[in-house]
Amino acid sequence: MKNIKQLTYHGISWYHLESPDIKQLETLQKDFHLHPLDIEDVHEQRQRPKMDIYRSYIFFVLHVPVWSDQKASLDTRQYSLFVSENYLITVLQQPIAKLNSLFAQAEKDPRKKKRFFKNNSWHLFYFIVNQLLKETNPIKKSISRQLDMIDKELVSSRHKDALQRISKMRRSLVFFQTMIKPQVPIFSKLEQAEHKLGTSDYAHYWGNLVDKLRSDWEEIEDYSEILDGLSETNESLLSYRTNEVIKLLTIFSVILMPLNLIAGTYGMNIRLPLAGYSFAFVLLMLIMLSLSLLMLFYFKKKKWL
Repeated sequence: MKNIKQLTYHGISWYHLESPDIKQLETLQKDFHLHPLDIEDVHEQRQRPKMDIYRSYIFFVLHVPVWSDQKASLDTRQYSLFVSENYLITVLQQPIAKLNSLFAQAEKDPRKKKRFFKNNSWHLFYFIVNQLLKETNPIKKSISRQLDMIDKELVSSRHKDALQRISKMRRSLVFFQTMIKPQVPIFSKLEQAEHKLGTSDYAHYWGNLVDKLRSDWEEIEDYSEILDGLSETNESLLSYRTNEVIKLLTIFSVILMPLNLIAGTYGMNIRLPLAGYSFAFVLLMLIMLSLSLLMLFYFKKKKWL
């Protein structure tokens, strides 16, 4: 098979494809007698995590989280696996650095190849999935740092920046949850299943993956609760700030009302008291200033300011 990387150890082969075209997938189907529907699933860019069991192999579609420091957000990458007693096939539609690194390590270092394979394709499968799940640890630390930054922005009254981060983080946490949730029943089913492909010998390993996924799920739920709290705090602060602005504008409007009345009255073309005196303007200004100061004193006493 052209353009397909291959590693073999004690009769177990690992085939690795990245961004295959339809012809490569058709060749893969013919050479390994794979189901055509599985090939369609591999070709799909966005497929829900799943497991299909056949007589000679099990087909998996799994997801792994990918964190972007530049965008401060999380996305998911899909990878497909065909696992039989004597081979494992990994197919990537988009690059996953960790998986490519694992293949390169096994290719260059015989000791790592031995540790990865251990004479069993199911151990290789477990090792790959477990290593990819470990990639969630630095991602969770990045999420924790982002939550700390949101908290600091709220303290420093940078509500607009906090709102943008909250929106991005909520999207990232939803992605994380939708990645984890459907994969838990897959490995739970694998842990409990007893069939001819020998996965029952690795029941404790599948249970370990289930525990890891559930632990990640619980941590993401905790982060979601923290984010909800920060979001509510931000909304309360924004509401308080808006109310303060409205209150201040209302006070200025109330102060200006009698001043506008006096100014409007003396602007009319009729004879009014003090209109003929030279000091009338100064007197009116003093009256208007006194009214303003009295009203400000009254608002201050009532603790409206």
